[in-house]
Amino acid sequence: MVVIGLTSFNGGGKDVISEYLKQKGFVSFSLSDMLREECRKANVPVTRENLINKGNELRSKHGFGVLGKLAREKVKKGEKVVITSFRHPDEVLELKKNPDFVLVKVLANQKIRFERIKARNREDDPQTFEEFLKLEQKEFDSSEPHKQKIAQCVEMAELFVINEGNLEELHEKVEELLNSLNE
Repeated sequence: MVVIGLTSFNGGGKDVISEYLKQKGFVSFSLSDMLREECRKANVPVTRENLINKGNELRSKHGFGVLGKLAREKVKKGEKVVITSFRHPDEVLELKKNPDFVLVKVLANQKIRFERIKARNREDDPQTFEEFLKLEQKEFDSSEPHKQKIAQCVEMAELFVINEGNLEELHEKVEELLNSLNE
């Protein structure tokens, strides 16, 4: 059994890797999906801003690692699992309680990530590079303990994948990662 956590800055490619791993028999879920579910329960529109606010609210009320704890509880013995969208280091620490967990950071430079975000064309994504940089700074590492600290999550990763090429190159790198985990 292996539990792979994927962390990256916005547009890094963690969801693309997750989709590829699903084709390889992995069960996949996202901490952001848990937040989407919470927004729907509260009849709150599912926007990036509302997801951030809901995550901050849950961490404030139930502890900084609440989403990681919920994710860890979803992992069934014997499953190959991939989990995405870590936003706080305590979420990572909760998953690290599982001895089969490994955190992988997905890296790509800002310009490439911004172009990917523009191409995916989600309605609440930043439209200019300046907006992208502002959003990234906001999510990067808040001084408030319950808010997002993506940079700290990225720093906690044991392994990495550089995603600056095409899809075929990314799939090759993921295969190399899987092979290294099976050694």
